[in-house]
Amino acid sequence: MSRVLTTFSALPARPPLLTANDPGVTINFDYWPFAAELQNAVGGLAGIALILLVAAVVISGVAWAISRAAGAGKMQTVTGAAFLVAALAAVIIGSASGAIGWFSERYLGF
Repeated sequence: MSRVLTTFSALPARPPLLTANDPGVTINFDYWPFAAELQNAVGGLAGIALILLVAAVVISGVAWAISRAAGAGKMQTVTGAAFLVAALAAVIIGSASGAIGWFSERYLGF
């Protein structure tokens, strides 16, 4: 046992971790004069996408109900999938700004 301890104690010390210098860059949304217009344009695009997704959910829901009443199994599968895709797209679009904000505030340690 003492031979193992002396072998490991003879190992060199661990070198210090390299650290990066912080260049001091911060996020500045006011630097470019078109930043506010771009934010509004992206918000408008997200709004139009959500309106279209509401229409897709309504249409696929009605089509699913009609295909269910008619006993059309393939149509039920297609309209059910369309409903789920539209709902998932709405979740992604609705949470995109918050998710990007959350990810941009994470410190990865390097």
